[in-house]
Amino acid sequence: MAATAALLIADQRISVTIDLHTTCVSAAPLGSTIEIESVVEATGKSILFSSCKIFTVGDDGERRLVTIGLHTKKVVGGSLPPSKL
Repeated sequence: MAATAALLIADQRISVTIDLHTTCVSAAPLGSTIEIESVVEATGKSILFSSCKIFTVGDDGERRLVTIGLHTKKVVGGSLPPSKL
């Protein structure tokens, strides 16, 4: 979801998911504080690429990787109207 949000901010064309890959590296215990980093890696004429990393954040501020996600989307139409963003 975070990767899709990043794409909508960077590129508001209508698109569909063609690949979604998630790798779970460790657990995030219930009640954990999490931090999400989402990056638009590239936006081409018809393909969009984004990535996402989720970390737990300890009391000392140390981050521990929980999940890595990659999202590839294919542009299928015009831009979304502002009311749909």
